Amino acid sequence: MLSLPVELIIKILAVLDLRSLLRCRQVCSLLDGLVRNDASLQYKIELTVAGMEDGSSSPLLVVERLHKLKLRQDAWNRMRFTSETAVPMRRGGVWELYGGVLAQSRDDHGLSFRQLPSDIRGIDDVGWTLEDLPMRIRDFSLDPSQELLVVIEKPRQINTSTYLVHLLDLHTGKVHKNAPTQGYLSHCPDGQSFSYMIQTCGEHLGVLFLSEDETVKELVIWKWRTGALELVITGAAIGAFVFLSDTQILVSHLGGLNDDSEVEPVLGVIDFTEASNVRTPIKDIGFLCLFRFPLMRSWAAPLAVHLRSDPAPSWKPHPDLQVPFHVAREDRLYVVTAWIAEGVAVKTLVLFLPSQTIFKHLKALTPEEKGRCLNWDEWGPTGSRLLTAPFNHSATWVCYVHGMAFASVWRSPMVGDERYLQIYDFNPLAVKKFRADLKEGGDYKEDEEDPRITTVIIDEPAHLPSAANLFINPVVTTLPFLWKKFPVDDTRFVAVMLSEDSVIMVSSQPRIRQYRVLTLEPGPQ
Repeated sequence: MLSLPVELIIKILAVLDLRSLLRCRQVCSLLDGLVRNDASLQYKIELTVAGMEDGSSSPLLVVERLHKLKLRQDAWNRMRFTSETAVPMRRGGVWELYGGVLAQSRDDHGLSFRQLPSDIRGIDDVGWTLEDLPMRIRDFSLDPSQELLVVIEKPRQINTSTYLVHLLDLHTGKVHKNAPTQGYLSHCPDGQSFSYMIQTCGEHLGVLFLSEDETVKELVIWKWRTGALELVITGAAIGAFVFLSDTQILVSHLGGLNDDSEVEPVLGVIDFTEASNVRTPIKDIGFLCLFRFPLMRSWAAPLAVHLRSDPAPSWKPHPDLQVPFHVAREDRLYVVTAWIAEGVAVKTLVLFLPSQTIFKHLKALTPEEKGRCLNWDEWGPTGSRLLTAPFNHSATWVCYVHGMAFASVWRSPMVGDERYLQIYDFNPLAVKKFRADLKEGGDYKEDEEDPRITTVIIDEPAHLPSAANLFINPVVTTLPFLWKKFPVDDTRFVAVMLSEDSVIMVSSQPRIRQYRVLTLEPGPQ
């Protein structure tokens, strides 16, 4: 191989995975030099370590993309959120953050949008509004990559329970060019007064209808471009859902696996392309795989289990943005929040579950094997991290996860009400790289300019002393992550949301209602 022309050797190296590419550097000085000095190979390594994917529509040369990627990673690693934009909080009542766009309802028939900027990736700060939409907006969601706006309209007549799901163009408000002829989907759930969980994943659209008293819950999945119904699941035990892939969803629910009188938190994987599109109780659904939580004591009563992950597995930015890179589509972090009652007290736990853990067990199934039930000891201790919920962990401002990272508020136990932004980064390669970059070993690094900005490797086993009475056996988890802490000069914010290049601090107090957008800024170039 080494007798081949250098250009051919580089082409051969370019098709290797990261591990093989790094191993080639150890073979000889020639291969080591080729890998270290070729921009395309370095770009491939840096992309993988950063959890990023190349932006195929970008006109930038590989050398330029590599330079911008290093700037972005330096800003992320050092928590350089210095560019600030204040966005007033509208009083319309519903909002959404997805794909780098913050959207709010203005009134019953209007929406405002703000594309969050990124100097590093060349994304402009753009705002626009849609006014006088013909339907009364009850809730909405969006997917900028498909220029899709999903608006749910309440039934127009008192004597009907038909809910319309309108499929609109994100910028014009007109019927989306790829929508069915009528421009909407419809569903008739049992019950009234619903709230909604809306998610898109490529050609699929999922809506979870939740009645006000939570006695009626229905999860519906369509192919939104054709209107074809793929799945309808019913049951008060349904908690939430997220897309795992273009064909699978992960559903949280509270139900007994062996006895209907039992209640325990369970995560179930469903292949909705193989399921029936007839309304089916969740207890009768054919799960591909079930993930059980630790066994609970008789006095522990699980109240709810919610799921969150952004963006969808197949998501990538709209080609018109021409970004040089974006969050990779392979890996996602699923944040599972469980509320568990112990007497009159309610304890909130958060489980951080990477998609690698789920797919590891799905791949182990034989083609004929369905409905395998995995006990906690088979997947949880080494494949997840279970923690007591962070300070002010919100059930309202739930856009706290993006890719493999989670953001929340951290309040200093030493200095009054001083608050920080904190990031949990579960990218395993980022953890390894951080440890390798520490010159003197250890697991801790302070910023040279501001020692309050710190990054720590958390790889010690996590015990749950405050929740020990909830479980029959001790619960210990070991999945490592990077913990980043960043001080802010504002104690009024109550929650933090996360986008690809920004963190958004939320102040929703009566006198101060705004989104404070902090954007990654490159250092000296």
